[in-house]
Amino acid sequence: MLDLLGMIGKGIGITLLCILILLIAALLSVLFVPLRYRLAGRKETEGRPEGDVRIHWLFHIVTCFVRWQGALHYGLKICGISVYDNLRKAEKEKQEKRQKKEKKQKKQKKKKQKQANKERAGKKADKLPEATPLIREVTATAPEPQKASPNTATAVGAESSDSVPGGQPPEDDAAGKAPQASLTEGKTPEAGEHKKHWPGSIVQKIRAFFRKLADLLRKIRELPARLAEKAAHCRETVAYYIAFLQREDLKRAFDLCRRELYYLWRKFRPRKVKADIHFGFADPATTGQVMAFAGMMYPFLGKDIVIRPDFEEQVFCANAVIKGKITIFCLLKALAILYFNKDIKRLIRIWKKEEL
Repeated sequence: MLDLLGMIGKGIGITLLCILILLIAALLSVLFVPLRYRLAGRKETEGRPEGDVRIHWLFHIVTCFVRWQGALHYGLKICGISVYDNLRKAEKEKQEKRQKKEKKQKKQKKKKQKQANKERAGKKADKLPEATPLIREVTATAPEPQKASPNTATAVGAESSDSVPGGQPPEDDAAGKAPQASLTEGKTPEAGEHKKHWPGSIVQKIRAFFRKLADLLRKIRELPARLAEKAAHCRETVAYYIAFLQREDLKRAFDLCRRELYYLWRKFRPRKVKADIHFGFADPATTGQVMAFAGMMYPFLGKDIVIRPDFEEQVFCANAVIKGKITIFCLLKALAILYFNKDIKRLIRIWKKEEL
């Protein structure tokens, strides 16, 4: 039993050790295996410019690409299998839209067919034979409902009016006129009251005007003091930041940032640059001036960059390739040095006015 437990524990330990080794190997590969990039561009005499950017890692296990050939095309591949592709996604969306349109069209056709079938059924019902003689006799002998004529309605109205003694209107009309009279009577005193209060409203407006004028004069008196306060505050802030720029720790932090940027440039700068440029302007003098400037830049450009001028025709053709690599460990190293530097932390606090 103990031997069995020992074998099980040994197997679990070996598997855990293997998993740990794999994780460490993956972490080291991510940190130290560089990301290689390739930039390529091309421009022919006739046609649009084309560009291609590729970044791959660990023998093309992971590849990202961005292309421009009249349209933007980008995607991600893992072990040569396309994980994401914007053009394929757009094609899928187009296919889905087409399928939806086809479904809608089919539904509309079915609805039209149903409506046509209903219309045909209605036409067939209209074309059925006429009713039998017995049905005609029954419909002819059926009594028709009597309709009230307008003459009878007027007669009834006259009788109702004559039934009122003295030909006087009903009490409702008299009661309806009474509130109208009271409303008209009630309007006159309100108008009189408004006329009585009219001089008082003018006095209130005059008082409000003088109050606003007094507030304006008070603000004008206080304006020089406010301007002096703002000027003093501006002088203090300017003096504060001038003293900040003259600090020794700022100079040390600036030198550190410059060294780290130069370090990153040495690590990530392009290793191979190849270019073939063929150009020419309508004016040969302009072509000569550009060629003179390019000649001064030849020591910095290198042997792999070829420039061919054309003094007879207006032409521009170019083909360029740039290759390099980026190591994540170097980037993390530079960022960690800058992040944990005491001078930079102190300067950030001083800039935010958290520390003097």
